[in-house]
Amino acid sequence: MRVQLTARAQKDLRALQQKRRLLILQALKQMEEHPLSEAQGVKRLEGVSGRRIYRLRVGSYRVLCTLEEDVLTVLRVVSRQDLEKAIKQITGR
Repeated sequence: MRVQLTARAQKDLRALQQKRRLLILQALKQMEEHPLSEAQGVKRLEGVSGRRIYRLRVGSYRVLCTLEEDVLTVLRVVSRQDLEKAIKQITGR
């Protein structure tokens, strides 16, 4: 599986402390090697219509992503507190 980051996700990562950024990048690297169903901390978000959005939990941060064919697209990297706001921005609700 190939992992790609949107411009917004790259900006989110740059805003984090280096230690947190490295943890998230390591988790994404593991997702490249293992299918989504096998990855730990991955959950499909319920109640989100339209696209299948998944969230990966890495400490107190959440990585929001979609999966299309063999490409995992990282949409946002947000703190747990900002998760709901980020979902609303992504879905347009």
